[in-house]
Amino acid sequence: MLVLLLLLIITIGLLNTEWGQNRILSIVTNKLSKDLKSRISINHVSFTFFDKMDLDGVLVEDQKRDTLLWAGKVQIRITDWFFLKDQADLKYIGLENAVAKFNRTDSVWNYTFLEKYFASTSTSSKKKAGITFNLKKVLFTNVSFEQKDEWAGELLSAKVSHLDLDAKNINIAKKKIDINSLKLIDPYFHTYSYKGRRPYHPITIKEKAAQPWDVAIAELVINGGHLKLDNNSLTPTVNYFDSKHLDFTSINTTIKNLRWQGDTLRANVDLATTERSGLQVKTLKGALKMTPQVLEFANFYLQTNESILRNYFAMRFDSLGSLNDIEHAVKMDANFVNSEIASNDVALFAPYLKTWHLD
Repeated sequence: MLVLLLLLIITIGLLNTEWGQNRILSIVTNKLSKDLKSRISINHVSFTFFDKMDLDGVLVEDQKRDTLLWAGKVQIRITDWFFLKDQADLKYIGLENAVAKFNRTDSVWNYTFLEKYFASTSTSSKKKAGITFNLKKVLFTNVSFEQKDEWAGELLSAKVSHLDLDAKNINIAKKKIDINSLKLIDPYFHTYSYKGRRPYHPITIKEKAAQPWDVAIAELVINGGHLKLDNNSLTPTVNYFDSKHLDFTSINTTIKNLRWQGDTLRANVDLATTERSGLQVKTLKGALKMTPQVLEFANFYLQTNESILRNYFAMRFDSLGSLNDIEHAVKMDANFVNSEIASNDVALFAPYLKTWHLD
């Protein structure tokens, strides 16, 4: 008994040293790398029992030796003695200098092997559920995400200099997110849609509807945002407003009381931005409602280069995919009261006026 007690004390002592922690980490990552047939490495780890973990130099590669995830630093803070509780708070998740890269050339993503590995080690669904984690605080610094989907035909790039999220409750399992505030500094988002490799075939089997998300954000603030949407090519060929090559810069906005339930999103918007064509959105305010068939602003107020539009504006369509063909597939519905429309602003949209359905 004395020998066992001494071994236990020595083990605990080693686990409380950085050498011991990093030695165990090396064993675990080597085992995972061998099982997954990919490279997983962490340069340094430091943790305390049982509420804190800091990871430096985190690398996860796919089975083709390409980077899935690189993070300069990962920080986690959790409820003390969380493993003795049914519910624990993830008090803080920090991510610095990180990039994630997903890609596929057929129906299989480069991260699918991870999903299969961890799914195969999961417990039976009949067993009592494990710990429920409630995320409270997220802080990202210099984080980017790239998704190259040659199968569907889409290239997506996103990055942010700084993200600060303060949450009431985030429960991924129940698809419920309730956020006090979310602030983004210098966010960048770009999508490029093109013809993919996936052959077309009509869907003949009606799938069971998934549980809808319930998302609430009391306040969303964006400073210095940049949004690009390209369709079929990356280079615009005209100087005027082109729905196939949208490029909004200097996006500064405050969105309050955002709520996304099922297929409907509602929010109170206050936004300013500039588009590549020269269109200046000095102020855009209104009560936004968006569904798969309509994008609508009540209490609408828009001040552009030389114009002011008030009251009501909506875009109606058969599906969200119709927004890729604003000229022909979208119907404009507007009721502008006490408005001032300048001819110079109208000229930015001149090529569309013959095809838009205006009421």
